[in-house]
Amino acid sequence: MPTRRAAGSRRRSSGALYLVLGLSAGLATALLSASPPILIEAVAGLALLGTLGASLRAATAHEEHRDAAMVTFVITASGITVAGISAPFWGLVAGLAFLALQRARRGRGARAHEASDRQRRG
Repeated sequence: MPTRRAAGSRRRSSGALYLVLGLSAGLATALLSASPPILIEAVAGLALLGTLGASLRAATAHEEHRDAAMVTFVITASGITVAGISAPFWGLVAGLAFLALQRARRGRGARAHEASDRQRRG
């Protein structure tokens, strides 16, 4: 159990840290305001690379969904607009259509395989 002395020390150090961060916030705001917009966009893009990589890894983890996930990603990233509807909608539509087509092909292939097995046995 922490002692009162340790708790007081933590409170003082937290207070000092908040004071320093609060005083430096004005400087950080001034630096960001003075920097060119392209620099801010580049830093934001770099910050999102890890999230993008993790999302792509999760979306392509299951082999049976990998192609549909990539179709969705590519169309969404393309930025196309059709009939006033933007790319994220069309990416979802294309990905779902691709997944349905894949499942239909797999189902047809499995049924054909079962029928040939029955013919050989029968």
